[in-house]
Amino acid sequence: MLEPFRIISFYSLIPLTLLSFLSGYFISGQMLKPLKDLSSEMENLSTKSLGKQIKYEDTGDEISSLIRNFNKMSERLGLSFKSQKEFVENSSHELKTPLSVIQSNLDLALEDGKISKKELKEILDESRTSVKYMSKLTEDLLLLSALENDIEKEETDTVQILRNCCKNLKTLAEEKGFKVKITGKKLLVIDGNDILLSRAFSNIMENSIKYSQGSEIEVNVRKENDKKIIEFKDNGNGVPEKDVEKIFDRFYRVDKSRSRKTGGSGIGLSITKKIVEVHNGRIYAENIKNGFRVVMEF
Repeated sequence: MLEPFRIISFYSLIPLTLLSFLSGYFISGQMLKPLKDLSSEMENLSTKSLGKQIKYEDTGDEISSLIRNFNKMSERLGLSFKSQKEFVENSSHELKTPLSVIQSNLDLALEDGKISKKELKEILDESRTSVKYMSKLTEDLLLLSALENDIEKEETDTVQILRNCCKNLKTLAEEKGFKVKITGKKLLVIDGNDILLSRAFSNIMENSIKYSQGSEIEVNVRKENDKKIIEFKDNGNGVPEKDVEKIFDRFYRVDKSRSRKTGGSGIGLSITKKIVEVHNGRIYAENIKNGFRVVMEF
């Protein structure tokens, strides 16, 4: 009597097993689809698709976490590549203009057989200015590249560095009728690189002297709780509000025409920001009543 029951049970298991297999195949396919999408996205990844996000439903499992981390990485790579692309394009543009000036001057000097001494001197002076500009730009580009690597640090007195910067800028300050004074603490030590910090401090003070149209800059050195503060405050015209957040961007200029007239490379403040950051600090700027200030926090 059990034999018919066994036969019925056996044949009943076949469709159940098949149904279970198909259900498992479908469910596993649905579960693994995000992984297949991720694999396909990684295979097709290129410089043009960097930053592209994979759409997925966050279920809180490991696969969702993997895709989420991939999207974050892709976004960072996309932003980095875009930044590098803009940097190369801007650098090329900055070098193209002085090179064109030099080439035009050389062509004029070589083709004009009746050029006067005065005209020749003007051509050579203009070419020399362009060469100085390119030399400064190249130096700054190399420094920016070097700042991507580890730098040597030791206990450094920022006040002494500021005093040295003031001495180096004394001639320029006198020419502009500008006064520079240091107030606050007489000693403020941080773990840093004195050459790079000197460059950062000088960039801020030189910018104020050249462009603020003020008459003095006060550098205040102090401690606030666990922060070490160096504040540069001038009494100039300040910066248009729409430009304040951009002044530390590479090649950004409030006055689009001033750089080549004054020999600036256009990346001095971006170098300053990078120097502060590699010293584990932060820098920000803002307009104040009757002036402008830049603050470094370490």
